[in-house]
Amino acid sequence: MSITSSERKRFSFSKIERLTKDREFERIFRAKNSYADNNLIIYVYQRDTEHEGKQVRLGLVTKRKLGKAVIRNKLKRRLREIFRLNKHRLKPGLDIIFLSRENAVSRSYQELENSVLKL
Repeated sequence: MSITSSERKRFSFSKIERLTKDREFERIFRAKNSYADNNLIIYVYQRDTEHEGKQVRLGLVTKRKLGKAVIRNKLKRRLREIFRLNKHRLKPGLDIIFLSRENAVSRSYQELENSVLKL
């Protein structure tokens, strides 16, 4: 099975799809539009797509109390992959932050994916 270039682009995770600036994170947290379960808190902010682009962007927050860097990085890799494979289902122009809770560390990829999709 070969993947076409449009499919490859659809499932990529490019730099413009990442939240990197503190002010972007602050704007999303200030909007206070969140959804939560035992594993994650997801903050969502709808941007003005006319001026700021239509791509869906992701930011990740993992606190040090979750564990050592290896554990936190593994969790972030899993969450990025879940986002990458499911971003086409989301409304254009969304900014999303995944804030991990302590329970998320011990969850499997499938459990995290179910949690994200449910929220």
